[in-house]
Amino acid sequence: MSEMTSREMTMGNVVTFEPKPTTDEYFGGCPHCGRSDGYVNVGREHWFSCGRHKTKWRAGENLFSGWRDENEQLWQHNRFMLAEYMTVEPIYSASTTQREPVP
Repeated sequence: MSEMTSREMTMGNVVTFEPKPTTDEYFGGCPHCGRSDGYVNVGREHWFSCGRHKTKWRAGENLFSGWRDENEQLWQHNRFMLAEYMTVEPIYSASTTQREPVP
């Protein structure tokens, strides 16, 4: 059995940390990357998401009026798409405090 050098032993003890993601998104960002792909509506509810990490977070309801111009068929499509995503707590900008929870 060969002996390990001092450098090899030191390298084995190195711990690397991934930098925490940040975001400038007003309605928050994916906790993995800080990004948002925008939102979709399911009825009056607005859901932001990150397709890369399959995450979603609810921003609230009736904040944007566009849902009124949509129909049940589109909402069903959005519901189906979001079913594959995991609900997460979004991250916010370091200069922004977390928004109040949405009931």
